[in-house]
Amino acid sequence: MLDFGLVVNYLRVTESSVITSFTVQLENQELVYKDIGGLQTATANVYAKITNVAGRKAGLFEDVVSSSYPEESLSVGQQARSVYQKNLVLPPGNYKIDLVVRDVVSGKTGVMKLGFVVPKYPEGELTTSSLILATRLEPLNGRMPTGQFILGSMKVIPNATGVFKQDQTMGVYMQVYNVAIDQATLKPSLDISYIVSQKDKEVMRVKEDGKGGLSQLNSQQITLARLLPLQDLKPGFYDLSVSIHDQVAGKTLTTGKEAFQVVESTLAASK
Repeated sequence: MLDFGLVVNYLRVTESSVITSFTVQLENQELVYKDIGGLQTATANVYAKITNVAGRKAGLFEDVVSSSYPEESLSVGQQARSVYQKNLVLPPGNYKIDLVVRDVVSGKTGVMKLGFVVPKYPEGELTTSSLILATRLEPLNGRMPTGQFILGSMKVIPNATGVFKQDQTMGVYMQVYNVAIDQATLKPSLDISYIVSQKDKEVMRVKEDGKGGLSQLNSQQITLARLLPLQDLKPGFYDLSVSIHDQVAGKTLTTGKEAFQVVESTLAASK
């Protein structure tokens, strides 16, 4: 059986249409590599069917995920991940995805069935997109926004398994909608904190100060993008939530908790 991870995230377009983002993650060491044109290459077929609560087809995607390395780099490449993303615009409601991933060389196949709910975003209400935990988070800096994993002016590669190493930074990405504007400054006024907890006990809090160069805090729809260091967290399971206080509207919103795991870095584990 082929193991893989899947995460589904949601970003508002309008009250009745939502970008539903499916991210599939494969560990390269699970794949079989074959020499093709002098490169060691692994290929996996991805097939997914999305149906609504009535059983009617709401979406379909089929694609190929591949990775290639020179022979001398294969051992390093096998420690990496292959990630695929497909975005569909869906109306709010209940859905199910049937996902099949197959290694072309070995024939090993993984199957996953997952129910999910596309949220509704009421007009004028302080709400957020999914809280995305990312393996990679970086600004485009003027580059053309092409290919997968592009959200506005950022490249965001979600971590579909939620497993991070201690020596990594965890990317955090979220959009906040319908923020009130201070009529005196024509800017929002927000108090935002990233809260890491373990067994409901807070172990780390990072205040958003806008100085990281990634978050964009100057409109009714703001983007939160932050890199959180993990070296001070012991290996184990944690939750992340974000607290947002809109000082202009006098409203406070705390997101649901997003689970993640911290494991020892490869270097630390080998000592």
